[in-house]
Amino acid sequence: MKSRVALIKGTKRYDNLAQALALIEDDIDLSDKKRILIKPNFVSTREQLASTHVEAVRAVLDWLRPRHDGPITIGEGAAVSETFDGYRNFGYLDLAEEYNVRFVDLNQDEWTPVQVYDRRLRLWQCEWPESHWRVTFASLSARPRPTTLSSSPSR
Repeated sequence: MKSRVALIKGTKRYDNLAQALALIEDDIDLSDKKRILIKPNFVSTREQLASTHVEAVRAVLDWLRPRHDGPITIGEGAAVSETFDGYRNFGYLDLAEEYNVRFVDLNQDEWTPVQVYDRRLRLWQCEWPESHWRVTFASLSARPRPTTLSSSPSR
């Protein structure tokens, strides 16, 4: 199976992600996915530029919810400080009621072994909350730059 990539250039995070998802939505089959994990990136829980913006996650949730009514978890393990400080400081906790999502701290909560690819595209084993489909965000820089989104089915 070949992967498709959508590249969008723009100044609004939400709109960019919504457009990118619209371009690849025919390639995404969630019919057999029971649990979904969204993993933002909190390099810092205080500096927004070093972390995934909540509007990027909101765009993914707006795309997901009409297609998936099962559990969605937002999970991150902040590198330096408390993960829930980032959820609070960046406005993530408002998403819980609006989208019926739960939050976990990957530094503290229970995990399941999964295989992912490292930066050199080598298979690597790590542990994440149980999920059947994952959406991950990568921060490319601590400067105002586009957000990179990737997703993968759990195997």
